[in-house]
Amino acid sequence: MEQILERYDGPIDCVFGGNDRMAMGARKALERHCMAHPESGRQVGRILFLGVDALPTAGGGIEKVSSGELTASAIYPTRGDQLMALAIAILDGSGYDKENTMETSIVTPANANVLLMQYKETERQASHINKMHSKVTTIYDDLREERVMFFVMLAVFIIVCILFSLLARAFRQKHFLNAQLRQKNEELNAEKEIAERQRDELEEQRDQLIEATTHGEDNGEEDIITGDEPIYKQESEFMKKFFASVEGHMRDSSLSVEDLAADMCLSRVQLYRKVKALTGKSPVELIRETRLKKADQLLTDSTLSISEIAYRVGFSSPSYFTKCYKDAYNKPPRK
Repeated sequence: MEQILERYDGPIDCVFGGNDRMAMGARKALERHCMAHPESGRQVGRILFLGVDALPTAGGGIEKVSSGELTASAIYPTRGDQLMALAIAILDGSGYDKENTMETSIVTPANANVLLMQYKETERQASHINKMHSKVTTIYDDLREERVMFFVMLAVFIIVCILFSLLARAFRQKHFLNAQLRQKNEELNAEKEIAERQRDELEEQRDQLIEATTHGEDNGEEDIITGDEPIYKQESEFMKKFFASVEGHMRDSSLSVEDLAADMCLSRVQLYRKVKALTGKSPVELIRETRLKKADQLLTDSTLSISEIAYRVGFSSPSYFTKCYKDAYNKPPRK
């Protein structure tokens, strides 16, 4: 960056670093240059600094994004375990996919704090698990020593009885833990269903508010509705772009109308009014309808479970997906 600044005196809009440390180094070089050459007119605060890695550690990319030193960074899990499995499959001559997509997420000031909080919580839980593992290891070590003593002091019959007793205890403990895990999963799914239903209800209420506040206004679009079903404008580039945006965010369970509006460079009100005029339906209804149509197609694939399909089409709660599907098609997905 210092070499670039020596040869280039034009405006700088954005700096992209191959990793977060490179982007931060470039920022420091720019800051020094701006202090030494105030006549250049460059202002570091107006330049975008983008990095890659978004490490959650102290001084890492996520902290830099959260503090505003970086504008954004990218998370790209390398999936080393999957790469090794793929290499083994190639060497063994077994079936494998030639193209394997690894997802990338962008860290911005809007989600940096949430990601840091999740990382810290994960670290805390991992630390707790390590402590528990250490205690369990100590217990097993002690038990192993006791078993050696029992082998020396007691007869084979007593040892066999003890082993059976330990096995039964472990089975009961496993059964108890599995029951607790099932209960926690059920509670989590119930919470997800409530949250997703409330989100959809809120979106619908917001659309009703827009409908009420814009009722009677001429929005420049003609409602095209015939009979019971609306007829979409087949040549409408706008609707093509709308459905393409929905398809592109199909797996995103947090997708909102605001996200689609931003993707299409419109406000929520503009998006609602235009979609309503063209289709007779609200964006929320079309999003749900598109997800359910995609799910209906995936249900023909017997290799996928209903839960997997629900997650693929953007539902975070399989039970809520089942309810919505049944409302739309008058039958449960398992049928």
